[in-house]
Amino acid sequence: MDARPGASREGLHSVGGVLWSKERPCSLSGVSSSASIAILSATRCTVPPAPTVTRTILRLPSQTRPTDQLAVEEPLEIRVDDLPLAVTMRTPGHDAELAVGFCFTEAVVDHPDQIEHVEPCHLAQYGNVVVVRLTDEARAARSAAVAHARRE
Repeated sequence: MDARPGASREGLHSVGGVLWSKERPCSLSGVSSSASIAILSATRCTVPPAPTVTRTILRLPSQTRPTDQLAVEEPLEIRVDDLPLAVTMRTPGHDAELAVGFCFTEAVVDHPDQIEHVEPCHLAQYGNVVVVRLTDEARAARSAAVAHARRE
């Protein structure tokens, strides 16, 4: 399946490496009725195993010290048009899909066409930052919604 931005196949539309379908309703509670979009990962069937590290552990009461594989977890900062939105913990990989899904569930966007593109932030010296770029219309709507929320 082609996951390039704008690519589509059988009613699916790709944004930021995530396939969106307008055909199947979204069952998320609290999401606006205009957001009847199901999110399908472009790599759902081929997701590589999560990164792991090998560490020595202490087993009690035997006091043995075998090694074990532990999942790596790192923070990810999600920015919308260069403004920080959230920091979440995740296993590294598929950051664009996580950012798009997060923006959808938090009602930052209602439709995949509102996202221009998703990219890593190359200005952050510490890494683990993804920038979601909105279209001009979505940016104006978000600015108005944020201004309204601040007044309340």
